[in-house]
Amino acid sequence: MSQIQGVVATVKSGYFTVATIRGYLITRDRETKQWTAEGTLVTVNSYRIRTPGLVLVVPLLKTVWQFPILDPLPQVPGPFMARIGPRLE
Repeated sequence: MSQIQGVVATVKSGYFTVATIRGYLITRDRETKQWTAEGTLVTVNSYRIRTPGLVLVVPLLKTVWQFPILDPLPQVPGPFMARIGPRLE
């Protein structure tokens, strides 16, 4: 199982920051090739988090990786787990 973990990530809808995540973990199952993300939502825009096309933005070294979010996210701060798609180029 491949893993990426970090301290802070964001969820964006276009140019808008929809949520801030603290303590995230991204995993990829080698058999199913399914990506999942989990962590704790700290701040949430409860209106924009319901819009389609959300992207998980993860800072890594001197670059940023982006993953499309496939599952709906909670509209309140707290722990979450969601399926994500492969990294966007």
